[in-house]
Amino acid sequence: MKMEINMADIERKKSGISTVSHVIYSVFFTVLLIFTAILQCSDITFFGIVPDLTFAAVCAIGFIAGEKYGGIFGLVGGVLIWALGSSGISLSPILFTFCGYLCGALPRAILRRNFLSYLVFTPIMGAIHIFFTLIYYIMLSESYDIWSIFGKRIIPEFFSCIIFMTAAYGAVKIIYMLFKGKKKDARLIK
Repeated sequence: MKMEINMADIERKKSGISTVSHVIYSVFFTVLLIFTAILQCSDITFFGIVPDLTFAAVCAIGFIAGEKYGGIFGLVGGVLIWALGSSGISLSPILFTFCGYLCGALPRAILRRNFLSYLVFTPIMGAIHIFFTLIYYIMLSESYDIWSIFGKRIIPEFFSCIIFMTAAYGAVKIIYMLFKGKKKDARLIK
């Protein structure tokens, strides 16, 4: 008899997360991304701008659940925002996938996965986000005033990003703790 090795089963056993937990996480993360994308495409404003709630959720998912979840759900969130609210060119799928993966990979390699590390990591992700936002504004406008873009869009978006990333962290962390497997999860924040 030939024995087949399933790498997904080995990864699940190493992480201590059951298959049921993977499905529950995936369903919750999908619902969270759909909810934040719908809210983001509505007329809700904060500091005079529409906050990027889906980006905040993607970063929280990546930080808490790891780079695989962050990358996959970053792509899902980026495509949702592109489909629901974009006109023409959109950098959201690229940005969200990159930042979701980065939020999962860098804390594992450099920092510990705790709330303080997340607070340190949040402005870094916010800076990457506003960099892509600035590129997007420059691509779309024929003439632009850099000070006007920074004063009216970039700086308020940076601060709203930080605030909503912290709130998204709480929501994702609660669900992650509720549905974790019986074994101690190596990715779970202590």
